[in-house]
Amino acid sequence: VSLMKIAMIGLRGLGDGMGGIEKAVREISVRMVSEGHNVTCYCKSNYSNEAQFQGVALRNIPTVKGKYLETMLYSIRAIIEASRKDYDVIHIHALASSCLAWIPKFIYSKKVIITVHGLDWQRAKWGFCARQLLKFGEWASAKFTDMTICVSRSLSLYYKMKYSREEICYIP
Repeated sequence: VSLMKIAMIGLRGLGDGMGGIEKAVREISVRMVSEGHNVTCYCKSNYSNEAQFQGVALRNIPTVKGKYLETMLYSIRAIIEASRKDYDVIHIHALASSCLAWIPKFIYSKKVIITVHGLDWQRAKWGFCARQLLKFGEWASAKFTDMTICVSRSLSLYYKMKYSREEICYIP
């Protein structure tokens, strides 16, 4: 078995009580490290200040606090930094960070996996511009990846029907 170096991007941190993405990444990362893989999670410095979590390396990316700029600045910095390093796989979580999947895929020729946890553009909290950006993230999560993972069966079917791709994987 070939061991991999993996960067996880799109989460706030790995601590308890943050959210579904963080819980999923925490479980996946810790298990992969226990199997000998090297995993680095790119976290937002507003939520994480530790250097590691149960063997998982944490890279805390400075960003500003706020509804719109926080994720955008974090995603740009995390994806560019991770793309420049020798990771075998860049694993992006959520639609907002997926908007930038073209950077590691096409500029740095990296393997990219995106896990879609939900269609964030459907949430009422986002205004018109944010919804359009999240819809682009959805499209990018199907077009700029080596594999798209969906966390629900209905989301997986939605992606397969809308984007006519076989590289859609359902992992609950």
